[in-house]
Amino acid sequence: MKINRTFIPFEVKLLNIIWCFDRKTNQVKVILKDEGDWTLPETYLIQDEDALDATIRLTHELTG
Repeated sequence: MKINRTFIPFEVKLLNIIWCFDRKTNQVKVILKDEGDWTLPETYLIQDEDALDATIRLTHELTG
């Protein structure tokens, strides 16, 4: 018996908290995006990309 498998395309969205600790001011700093309201950066997974690679890609896009 042959099984008919239909794959439904879907998107995976990642919400990222990108932060650092500033030793001079003893403050935690978080990257936010201004899209009308301040939000955490987010991105979608690209085909054959894992979550870590997507986060690294997003960080490079935001910080250069």
